[in-house]
Amino acid sequence: MRLEWAGFKSPERALLGVVAAEIQNEVRMRHPNPLARYGQKVFSQGDEDGITAEIAGRIFGPEGGRFIEFGSGNGLENNTLFLTSLGWRGTWVDARSPNYPLPTSSRVTFVEKRITLDNVVSIFESSHERHDPHYDLMSMDLDGNDYHLVAAVLKAGHRPSILMVEYNVNFPPPAQFVMDYDAGHVYGQKGPDYYGASLASYVHLLEEFGYVLVCCATGMGANAFFVRDQHMHLFADVPSEISEIYAAPSAACIVPLTRNTQNVSPTMAQHLLSH
Repeated sequence: MRLEWAGFKSPERALLGVVAAEIQNEVRMRHPNPLARYGQKVFSQGDEDGITAEIAGRIFGPEGGRFIEFGSGNGLENNTLFLTSLGWRGTWVDARSPNYPLPTSSRVTFVEKRITLDNVVSIFESSHERHDPHYDLMSMDLDGNDYHLVAAVLKAGHRPSILMVEYNVNFPPPAQFVMDYDAGHVYGQKGPDYYGASLASYVHLLEEFGYVLVCCATGMGANAFFVRDQHMHLFADVPSEISEIYAAPSAACIVPLTRNTQNVSPTMAQHLLSH
């Protein structure tokens, strides 16, 4: 198999990707949090898929559940596509539609909306036209107002068992940072570092609603996983200190910059959503 067949645009970039993957694996296996070592990239941007599957498996077993992902992107690379192959169903919400038509019998319902404080709760509560309104997992990855939107859903009384949130990697613990809410925010307009909230700020917020930090993805060092405290007996192996759970960006971040942007073919995505 030629190197470029692995999804890279040139043999040189493919070699760079191999080196980055080795670095990422080393970072993952040396991380003090055992849960982080389950990290594996399937359809996620980093190694979130493996961590998601392990957390979901501990809580729900093989039964599967229901998810809602705010910021599902083009439907080829996101935080929940992999879950559909594990029997999950759910809702994707994004301002742009997927790069392919969803199958008639899709496991996913798509809501095309720009997400703001004015509609995030109503979207959460009304996106049950085809599915149960209860969600077991919520992912929020919008590169902007994420903190405020997560808080709004929780203040409305909703409590998914698992929360996935993107944190601002520029503020390691114990730094506190929360971007001011801006309904018109566009990532990058005010600089590449002005978005979201720090990991410590998320921990402080989510503790109020009964959530505990259990993992950070090591691949990109940007996504954190929280579970409801009632499930913590299933995570006895997870350290209690935020400093032992936090993951900073690693050298492996060069991988997404060297790969082709398409992570999975539309045909494969449609197959996963219809079976």
